[in-house]
Amino acid sequence: MTTWQEFEQQAPDLAPRIRARFTAHRHHVLATLKRDGRCALHSNPGPGTDMPGGDAKLSLLAVELTDPAEIAAYEAGLPEPPPGPYHAFRLELTGAALTEVVGDHLEISSWRPGGPVEVVERR
Repeated sequence: MTTWQEFEQQAPDLAPRIRARFTAHRHHVLATLKRDGRCALHSNPGPGTDMPGGDAKLSLLAVELTDPAEIAAYEAGLPEPPPGPYHAFRLELTGAALTEVVGDHLEISSWRPGGPVEVVERR
């Protein structure tokens, strides 16, 4: 499992730019990719068409909490207990990408756990 802190350590220039996209707006889009728990969280691009700051995406793996100690720790952090039976999931970070318009081209910065940030230009 890769944590956000590990992402910040491995990609110190990219992580704050992606965090800024997710903190700029309250609502985002969660997309499930397949039935095996893979999903992606896309940042809200905001109003207009110029997308200042770019479009951020986190690749994630949803893992259901089944360990009683982990469930207890999760519940301890809630302001009040859930109203009934529930399923809780931990989202594990498997990658991140930021797509920005730079001049006359797109610049895509991407990262995978344990690897460097890769930048690709698309014209």
